[in-house]
Amino acid sequence: MVLAQTPITSTAEKAEAESTVARTLIAQLDWRVRVLTGDALYWQRALSQQVLSAGGNYLFLVKDNQPDLFDDIWLLFDPPTATPL
Repeated sequence: MVLAQTPITSTAEKAEAESTVARTLIAQLDWRVRVLTGDALYWQRALSQQVLSAGGNYLFLVKDNQPDLFDDIWLLFDPPTATPL
């Protein structure tokens, strides 16, 4: 189901063009009690804040092809190892 669409008219690379229109597209939707999902392309502070300000949440996937970010997140959520007493 398509909830909204915005044409990409830029001649730039696809990823750049998508991130350019993402804020416009997100502004068209009611985000209350909804979750935006996407890959790391959408992991932008302004975009995340826009969804939060509209009452929504977000879940972005990070793959191991972004090793620094992946390692930081892994470290943050990795439970501590129990040390023997």
